[in-house]
Amino acid sequence: MSINYLKKNDRPVISEIYYNLGNAYSIKDNYKDAIKNFIKALKIEPNNNEIFYNLGNCQFMDKQYEEALFSYDMCDKLGGGTSQLTLMKARALIEIEGEKKEASIKKAEKILNKLIKEHGENEHVLYVFGNLMEKKGNKEKAIEYYEV
Repeated sequence: MSINYLKKNDRPVISEIYYNLGNAYSIKDNYKDAIKNFIKALKIEPNNNEIFYNLGNCQFMDKQYEEALFSYDMCDKLGGGTSQLTLMKARALIEIEGEKKEASIKKAEKILNKLIKEHGENEHVLYVFGNLMEKKGNKEKAIEYYEV
């Protein structure tokens, strides 16, 4: 069965093929090709939160932080919201540079505080808090979070 046949006759199957290709490229750290395939899958299934989540992760790893944030927001809007997704949103916000940096850092800090309030302290949230403190230039506080 060819991909052209599937494109015409079985859209969910072809979406799954692109999704699986995206995951395969991601495993090999080939984020550019992974992103291309996740985008192809989303053109077929634009309301699939799993595809948006994996797309966001690849964009994050490819240092496309604003794009990753958009993908994470879409995943959240489509019902894929988890504490892990929220943590990834905070990580993306911390990495945003330029004129949006200060506002992004404040938003990340708010997200992390909310995560701690809702789920308690855990090593993942504290590590990201360490990243946040480091980005703010407070290396001593960052070390405190990393050592917990």
